[in-house]
Amino acid sequence: MVMVNPAWLKTYVALLELGSFTLAADHLAMTQPGVSHHMRKLEEYYGTPLLSRYGKRFEPTLAGTRLYRYAKQLFDEHTNLVTHLKDDHPNRGVCKLASPGSFGLMIYPYLLSQQALMPDLQIDFRFAPNESIRKMVLNSEIDAGFVTRYEECELLSYRQFGQEQLHLLVPKAFKGADFSALDRLGLIDHPDGEHHTNLLMRANFPDHYPGFEQLNRSGFSNQISMLLMPVAEGLGYTVLPENAYRGSCQRDRVCSLPLSQQIFESIYLVTKRHSTLPMRYHQIFENYQLQTVT
Repeated sequence: MVMVNPAWLKTYVALLELGSFTLAADHLAMTQPGVSHHMRKLEEYYGTPLLSRYGKRFEPTLAGTRLYRYAKQLFDEHTNLVTHLKDDHPNRGVCKLASPGSFGLMIYPYLLSQQALMPDLQIDFRFAPNESIRKMVLNSEIDAGFVTRYEECELLSYRQFGQEQLHLLVPKAFKGADFSALDRLGLIDHPDGEHHTNLLMRANFPDHYPGFEQLNRSGFSNQISMLLMPVAEGLGYTVLPENAYRGSCQRDRVCSLPLSQQIFESIYLVTKRHSTLPMRYHQIFENYQLQTVT
């Protein structure tokens, strides 16, 4: 169905609000027959009378009243759109973001602190794995996300945002120091376990690490807040980023094994390649990076 002519609706609103064909014509710089013509077109379009006429006066029918309310809402929304279409305030609006668990544990409290400083800012934040974050950005469910793995895509743009140290975490009572002792203990795996473990093990045990698929496993958890529970109980080891380790309530019951090579995982900010982030995002990202530098 073809959209109704907005000029007809504008005439109809003026007619009902002014209560006169003559006044509506003067208000719209039209002729009175022009106003009548628009009314006929509207009634033909909707297939129902919109006015009950008696003498030189009229009242809207039930359908006419409904159409008036619709037209008023339509024009009010359009006015609001025009007013805010170019509004790009650095301290106002919704920020839709997502991050994997560990970095999210650090960035989310910071985002809330920014909202506390700028009450007109709204933080909409999701914890999600890397691939889900990329899909959410591509589908415009979020405006930007943080990921820990760079995967080339012609529709996405990445820039390095920060980094997190990876820790090899073992039970407090663990006395081993070589790879064979770790493998006897067994890996507590997690959704990013392969990525983290490969980065750390290849750098620190290059002559003994057989590859992720060959590792002895003793457990798995997809809840970042619970990953250190089996390690604390002496049931295995795991590899986690800094914030997941420091933020765990089990951190005092495990220890980070000293390693010859410290390994850092890059954090990337991912957005749509051909889109422009509103100023509010630039504001909070710049504040964060200034804070981490100082």
